[in-house]
Amino acid sequence: MGAPDSCQASTLNPSRAWNCSQDAGCPIRGQPDRSPALPWSALAPPLASIARLFRHDISIRSRLRPPVVNLREVFSGAALVIVAAGRGTRFGGFKQLTPIGGESLLKRTMSAFDELPFAQRIVVLPRELHANAALLRDLSGARYMWKFVEGGDERVDSVKAGIAAMDSKLEFVAVHDGARPFPPLEATWRCMAELAAQPILAGAIVAAPVTDTLKRVDKRGGIVETIPRGEVRRAETPQIVRRDLILDAFARTHAEPPTDEAQALERAGHLVVAFTHDEINLKITTTNDIAIAEALLNRRPNLMRPEIETR
Repeated sequence: MGAPDSCQASTLNPSRAWNCSQDAGCPIRGQPDRSPALPWSALAPPLASIARLFRHDISIRSRLRPPVVNLREVFSGAALVIVAAGRGTRFGGFKQLTPIGGESLLKRTMSAFDELPFAQRIVVLPRELHANAALLRDLSGARYMWKFVEGGDERVDSVKAGIAAMDSKLEFVAVHDGARPFPPLEATWRCMAELAAQPILAGAIVAAPVTDTLKRVDKRGGIVETIPRGEVRRAETPQIVRRDLILDAFARTHAEPPTDEAQALERAGHLVVAFTHDEINLKITTTNDIAIAEALLNRRPNLMRPEIETR
């Protein structure tokens, strides 16, 4: 039996149709629905096949509609951890405090999530900034109540510190880099919706398509092969994971620490899905990136504050 024209099935669970109308659009208001019209049969592969696809790093397009979930109910079980514990070695100082459009980078990153109703909000800071009472007072003046904790020497240590500060009753944690002031909120919402609806998933991350031609090279710089762009994505944040599974993954010993939460889960044999988006998710690494961020804000003042439909 075919699905009605006004509905689109979830990629992972065809029985969960998105309950929408022709005028509903996407969860982010003002974003017209551009989901491709796919036949119902194309969206109903067996679950075992889906699992095999995940193991081959197949990503899910963010424009496919998520399952029907209540936004506030889903986020009521999740904490947001912003990792901002770096000392800015490449930047030349604490880039968290660098002003962008009249606000510090960190404060802009924090306020970018105002429209997503997380149950708890945590910021991980380097020791020097965590000890700065005036800074904490300034950051605490944001719209929500935030908890500030001290990070570690490695990113993974800072993520662990943020998760340790979570309410233990919360099931999900969204980890975000403090150097990314323009998080893709629609893709974040879709990651959370799919993760909450699919127990088989350990995590869901936002990712960007690769537009350059990629070459694998040897130690001398010789080109070994060309990597198909369709098979790779640029992993970004937020990365939303199940709290118990990421703690278990972190507890496993490896020669090299994981570069992100997705890799930790991959190593532990868990399934992680990537939602590809085409929004701006700039990471501030050098002073040149500050100029780019300023230009983006001047051109699109509301870039960071789309209106989310909570339903």
